[in-house]
Amino acid sequence: MEEAQLAVETFGGAIDYSKLPGLWRLIFTNAPDVAPLLQMSRPSPLPLWPPFSVGNIYQRFTPEVDGLVENIIQLSVPGVLEGGDGITARVRAEWTVRSPRRIRLAFREAALGDVRISPQLEAALAPAALPRTWLTHRLLLAIKEFRLAVPLRPALPTALQSVGASLERNFGSDYLLTYLDEEMLIGRQTIAGGSFIFLREA
Repeated sequence: MEEAQLAVETFGGAIDYSKLPGLWRLIFTNAPDVAPLLQMSRPSPLPLWPPFSVGNIYQRFTPEVDGLVENIIQLSVPGVLEGGDGITARVRAEWTVRSPRRIRLAFREAALGDVRISPQLEAALAPAALPRTWLTHRLLLAIKEFRLAVPLRPALPTALQSVGASLERNFGSDYLLTYLDEEMLIGRQTIAGGSFIFLREA
């Protein structure tokens, strides 16, 4: 993979940031902070706890004028949630161009939502043989509308906001784009290390 990636990167040329907006599906990574997610699909060592499975992982970029990016990770728990995309984790950030090949990511929020329970669990909560009550309707609706969000940038008092902005400029997370065309995006983390290879989704 490393040899193939290097071969593709030699054709990269200048990065045209107008091609970056859109939805990109991750097909390969060796980044140490993302690779463990892929290992979650292996059987759990705890026999009483169902293993997690990881579905698709995406990055969605908006145009530079908006400067937003969203990391999307589809997860599931067999028998409890729908396979592949039973629940979705999202990490939202802002992106800005730092150089012809480098962008800065400033993370804003992590969230869990878009819950889709399995038919087995729905049947256990609301058996088809019994009439559905107001309570079961409310329970199923609450599960489907569940969303948990955690801010990743604490709110600062007005007097400290300029200091926070300065720190963010100096210590933000940089991302080096080494190849970008209409179909493929290759990037490298500059701090944690590791490569990411994405293909554009329709």
